[in-house]
Amino acid sequence: YKLNNIRKYRYQDDETFLSKEDIQSLLHACKNPKHRLAIALTYSCMLHVNELVSIRIQDIDYTSSLINIVNKDNVIIRKVPFDSSIRPLLSTYLKKVNPSYYLLESKPNQKCSPASIYMAVETASIKARVQYNVNPQIIRRSAIFTLITHGVDISIIKTILGHGEL
Repeated sequence: YKLNNIRKYRYQDDETFLSKEDIQSLLHACKNPKHRLAIALTYSCMLHVNELVSIRIQDIDYTSSLINIVNKDNVIIRKVPFDSSIRPLLSTYLKKVNPSYYLLESKPNQKCSPASIYMAVETASIKARVQYNVNPQIIRRSAIFTLITHGVDISIIKTILGHGEL
């Protein structure tokens, strides 16, 4: 039902969806651990870039493999699961970079800017020779498209995304 609509949407609006191989190429091309983690979390958790840069260390629940997404008042608006493949990347990053408050910091206690994530993704896509103009939103949409094509119930995807509608 929805798959046909998405394919139609893709071709009508010339939307780009990256394959898993494209995502892997982006990750391998990205040498900076912060940028690699940003790409992995954007895809794995289907996060908006503003949600990504607002993740605090305390928002990560390793026991249940969940990340709390909070609003500007620090109220949890939803919990998103992260894949077990993220754990080693996350652990390595935390040991190597040792952020103080936010997961992705530009300076201690200062979250990195969405623009820096956009630039990192664009740079990785050029290095990986991905044939599309890639940005974090395309990575997020690609993850959503992958779940839908693998038969994940749309109501589960809507819950993870925090959407009333998809």
